[in-house]
Amino acid sequence: MTFQFYLLGSIKRKNEPSRSDALVLATFNHETSKVHMVSIPRDSKVQIMTPDGPSSYGISKITHAHAYGDANNNEGADYTIATVENLFKVPVDYYVQVDFNAFIKIINALGGVEMDVPVKLVTQNSEDKKGKDAIVLEPGKQELNGEQALALVRNRKSPGAGGDFGRGKRQMQMIEAIVKKSGQLSSATKYSKMIDSLDHNFETNLTFGQLLNLRHYAGSLSSIKMEQLKGFDDSSTGTYYFALDENYLATLRNELRAQLNYQTTATSDPTESSTNTDTTNNHAAGTGSSNEGLATDSTESPNN
Repeated sequence: MTFQFYLLGSIKRKNEPSRSDALVLATFNHETSKVHMVSIPRDSKVQIMTPDGPSSYGISKITHAHAYGDANNNEGADYTIATVENLFKVPVDYYVQVDFNAFIKIINALGGVEMDVPVKLVTQNSEDKKGKDAIVLEPGKQELNGEQALALVRNRKSPGAGGDFGRGKRQMQMIEAIVKKSGQLSSATKYSKMIDSLDHNFETNLTFGQLLNLRHYAGSLSSIKMEQLKGFDDSSTGTYYFALDENYLATLRNELRAQLNYQTTATSDPTESSTNTDTTNNHAAGTGSSNEGLATDSTESPNN
């Protein structure tokens, strides 16, 4: 059993469109108990897609897909998923979208998570307040509560934070910590209460039973591979983009397909540009995933 899972960390500020600030694609292979996670830089240059095909927005930053979708009948997650499917040429079976409040609730419900803070980080809090209200994290291994964990995965501007790549790495490490801690919960009741607490700060196409079953997957994983998309800075059009390395992307596409037990070479040319459109392997094209999926447990402005 294999399935593809997409995690979106969304942010919505007053008088601004929502956008995806954390973008991670995770491929689960239950037979091998392995997970392959890929962090997608928010400024990645891609073709913006809709569930029905290419959008009228053309080439843009992947973080803007959510805002464009929200402007079209609140289809932010749909636009983002379609764009990711087109980028990697694999279907996305499930998605989970959380905002700041949901993330904080998850960490607190788990009783905190242990993380290794690489450098001193000073980050605005979940209400974007700085100064005396800022979250200050000292370097070293430590147990973080929800507010502190959010500060760790948001920060990209503190000295030594590593920019978007450093943040992406910490986001994947945080996901790994959450997965492992979830698998250690002493009872399904505690896990169920954690999910219930998320309320409207949480959006997914998983059923409640499937969410409960994720706990079993979390407890049986043997390895988690983490990587970030490779590319280069590109301001040739007057707008900054992170242009993806097409040779690397072609190799990654085949690795993801192998993890999903698909044919190694994509039906479409796996070497095609990240800004080309091909829905051969997308849900929008009606193919979907060829696996059984996850079983149900019975118990910034787009102008930037």
